[in-house]
Amino acid sequence: MEAILVKLSGLIITGLKLAASSILGRAMFGAGMTFVTFTVAYPQVKSFLESKFLGLPVEAQNLLNYCGVTAMMTMVVSAIVARAGLHLFRVATARLDELTQVAS
Repeated sequence: MEAILVKLSGLIITGLKLAASSILGRAMFGAGMTFVTFTVAYPQVKSFLESKFLGLPVEAQNLLNYCGVTAMMTMVVSAIVARAGLHLFRVATARLDELTQVAS
């Protein structure tokens, strides 16, 4: 009976180690992909919006700055880029799961 309990506890501990390493790996991958998305896509989107904003008359720019539209645009663009990074993470991990299931 003791041998069965030792074997069972060993299997449970091994399973927990594998689950923890998988979760940690996925979290690190997601953080890395989100960081890359922010460093690559965010500056391009922001410069595109700024170029469109600079086409407005000076009075309109001053009014929009006073109303806080520029800060709102920055927050919205940041949220969109973050969502794109998380979506990329989900797609990549789903594809990785498919590849590991086929290999097994």
